[in-house]
Amino acid sequence: MLDLREQGLDVEGLDSSADMLDRFRVNAAARNLEVTLHHATFQSMSLGKQFRSIFLAGATFNLLPNDAAATSALSRIAEHLHPEGSALIPLFKPQAPAESDIGKITEQVARDGATVRVTVVDIERDESTRNQVTQLRYERVLGDDHEIAERSWLLHWFEIDQFEAMAAEAGLSTLSVRGGDGEPVTTHDTAYTFILGHM
Repeated sequence: MLDLREQGLDVEGLDSSADMLDRFRVNAAARNLEVTLHHATFQSMSLGKQFRSIFLAGATFNLLPNDAAATSALSRIAEHLHPEGSALIPLFKPQAPAESDIGKITEQVARDGATVRVTVVDIERDESTRNQVTQLRYERVLGDDHEIAERSWLLHWFEIDQFEAMAAEAGLSTLSVRGGDGEPVTTHDTAYTFILGHM
């Protein structure tokens, strides 16, 4: 978004995390850019205006916990989308975990020299609700300091036909569905992007 603002484009941002918005303001100030930011969730946003383009950064729509939340979010998007505008929503379907995924450790050294480590503690997948919850342990080690935190990462996925039907229910038409390579989606794609417009 900052790059777009630097080019003079009229872009606004929305995030459910106040902390992330505060960090964004600091980065914007460092680049001497004015930004308009909104603290809200997809499913509760009420900004009082419409946009010609609405796009999500990455597959953040997959972080919504269920179809009810997704339906509310699509309704909010429809309300905020200009009649001639379009919305771009990237989605992906997480792969079923293998036994070897449990206990997997990813490690790297941060700029300050601290060792940052992420361990997969457990993964639960429910095909009926299309939810996958990964339990993660985060560690940061610098000298004698050792910080540990555990978090759950929930992903809710959508089959292509299901999402298209949900969008239609919210008053949005599917203009295009593209695979990860930008080509028309195929049955083999696990990452795809919906481009939606008004019906």
